[in-house]
Amino acid sequence: MSRSLMLSWRFLVRDWRSGELWLLMLSLLMAVSVSTAIAIFSDRLQLSLGRQVAEVMGADLVISSPTKLSEEVSQTIASQPVEQATVLEFPSVVMAGDQMQLVSAKAVSSNYPLRGQMRAADQPFAPDEVTEDTPDEGEVWLEPRLFPLLGVEVGDTLILGESEFKVARAITLETDRGGGFYSLSPRLMFNINDLDATGIIQPGSRVHWKTLIAGEEHQLTGFKNKIEPLLSDSEKLNLAEDDREDLRSSVVLLRQFLGLGSIAAMLLAGIAVAMSSRRFAERRFDGIAVMRCMGAQQNQLMQIFIGELLLMALVYATHYQCFADWPVRLARYQTCDQTAAGCRS
Repeated sequence: MSRSLMLSWRFLVRDWRSGELWLLMLSLLMAVSVSTAIAIFSDRLQLSLGRQVAEVMGADLVISSPTKLSEEVSQTIASQPVEQATVLEFPSVVMAGDQMQLVSAKAVSSNYPLRGQMRAADQPFAPDEVTEDTPDEGEVWLEPRLFPLLGVEVGDTLILGESEFKVARAITLETDRGGGFYSLSPRLMFNINDLDATGIIQPGSRVHWKTLIAGEEHQLTGFKNKIEPLLSDSEKLNLAEDDREDLRSSVVLLRQFLGLGSIAAMLLAGIAVAMSSRRFAERRFDGIAVMRCMGAQQNQLMQIFIGELLLMALVYATHYQCFADWPVRLARYQTCDQTAAGCRS
């Protein structure tokens, strides 16, 4: 065995000096590098997509329900290391003087949204800016097109249910606004603490409760495992692509495209390795025939050439780890850094 290993090493050194191994080594390097690059690119693209989808939804997870969550579910959410915000959407009629208008009302908590940003302006149709605020108690923000429909300006009052509100700002962008029928109505946003005073929500009202959840990946995994068994049939824990029909097809198609790209890269890499391996084997037919004529046994030849391939794999792995692995580590570091930055935002 030791003699076969020594011959394997001598053949490896000879083939290396003559350049016989360069094509095979290069094809292996190309195959591994391309496969690794495709995998890293897919991971980073899906990570970026996940962050953008979370911004579109306003959170990492959403619990949707037609009624307020039960006390048990609310206490369980409060005990978890995640952020939460509450949103309530419903159609209603708002009055300003003699004018009435059907609106899509939205009651939000003070920390809405958990992901993404809203944009608002001090006057309708004026330049807007990113805002981290939400309507204060007793205030409403209106979509710009609602101002002329009601004939109001910033500072005027309007009536929603049994309460009067002051028009404070014009809301121009909500990242989590869906595509349902009532989303076609102009938006009116107010503080969820004013909900009871309006007296709008009654038994049988068409309302859509949403509990927004945000946190790090490991926190969300534990949260889902604990909260899902507690949800009733009418309560649903959604990801972004599940909650938004307009995003679902895009996410599915992108994942299929990335999978197809990975398969194609692996197939091309395998073809390159197979072609170079065939050339490597064909150039050894004459040498093997001579060694057989000199009395070499089949087992000896198998040990020699398998040993040469194993030594070549060891040399290749060492060089790849030292010289070609640094872009992989750099990409992983950047991915982790971007993940942390996305969670902080």
